[in-house]
Amino acid sequence: MAAEGDGALCMERPHGPRHGRRGSAAPAQRRDDNRSTRTASPYELGTILPDSWSEEAVRGFASYISGQSNLPWTKYTWLGPGHTLPCDKWENPNHTAALLQYEHSGASQIALETLLGDPVNVLWFVPISEDERQVAINQGSERLKSRLPADRWKQA
Repeated sequence: MAAEGDGALCMERPHGPRHGRRGSAAPAQRRDDNRSTRTASPYELGTILPDSWSEEAVRGFASYISGQSNLPWTKYTWLGPGHTLPCDKWENPNHTAALLQYEHSGASQIALETLLGDPVNVLWFVPISEDERQVAINQGSERLKSRLPADRWKQA
């Protein structure tokens, strides 16, 4: 459904993290009942991990994603494409953060149902280093994104 090639897909779901070769939907971001003042659209959080990862590592990353889904609620903020987050769950020690983006080179387009008439997007976690995170912060995430290799996820 979502992943092409070799990889594991982790998605946050309503009843806790799921992992494996394919995944599905997650609870949407909190929304305001007044549609005219709400600016963020609902989203799912996901990643594709190399097949070389152990089941334990995949479960650990699924747990990490599950925790990040609470971030907008606990910090009164939002997550969107181009945002970066610290991430110590990548197996590659050079990757200490994640870049969130709507596109992922390892995944085909996922058609999710709408939520209250709004499209639901997937925010993909892509591994980045702290130096790359600083590029995103100082020069913009689009600049960083243009520098990343398409198969970065395989280096996770």
